[in-house]
Amino acid sequence: MKKWVGFIIVVLIAILFLFYQSDKEKHFIYDSNIITIYQDDIKTLFGDIEIINQEVKTEQFRSINLTREITYTIWNIEYKTNQGLVKQFQLDNKSDLLLQMNLIIIEALIKDMTQSIIPNNIEPLINFENLDLDIQNINDIPLNLYPINIQLNELPNDLLIVVSPREDMVDVFKVAKDEIIFRINEKKLKNVLLLEGTEAYQMDHGVFVIDGEVIHEKISVEDALDWLESNR
Repeated sequence: MKKWVGFIIVVLIAILFLFYQSDKEKHFIYDSNIITIYQDDIKTLFGDIEIINQEVKTEQFRSINLTREITYTIWNIEYKTNQGLVKQFQLDNKSDLLLQMNLIIIEALIKDMTQSIIPNNIEPLINFENLDLDIQNINDIPLNLYPINIQLNELPNDLLIVVSPREDMVDVFKVAKDEIIFRINEKKLKNVLLLEGTEAYQMDHGVFVIDGEVIHEKISVEDALDWLESNR
């Protein structure tokens, strides 16, 4: 009888352990402090930062065969660029800093475009050609794409910012095109391609330029896309 009792207790302990392990797999907690782990890289990329707030979030991750609950931390952070502009970015500890830098750089570029180039009543699609950031270490990021250094008129030569209207904003975009071109010229940007209907404007001080040679002020979208493809 005692042997059976002992056997039953062992089985119950094993079942409880399995339930515990299964429960652990269903709920994963990210607890690393990414601010401390990457403090040197953050200092290099953003300069001195201020943590505006810190938030712990829990959400569900679903795939075909798995439902998992994850808990992680988000830091909303403020920094000042070398030009004195105050900006914000967001970090979380679901992945390391370098894996998040691509998105952070894109968000910084989009924010600069929408604040200084695009009129307030337009929300265009903004994409990037030749922005290939396969970041394994901080040295893979060009210096002029460090968030603390970013200036629209000093971007890498092969980076192109492609701006096009949403379908419901084409007419508004056409009306605002001259204002956008004026702002591009004023800021002396060389890395912007405006796509409008069947026409495209690749901006280098207001004219279409390939390899430093003025080609035309206006080209077809097809030619623009061919040019993009040949310069990837």
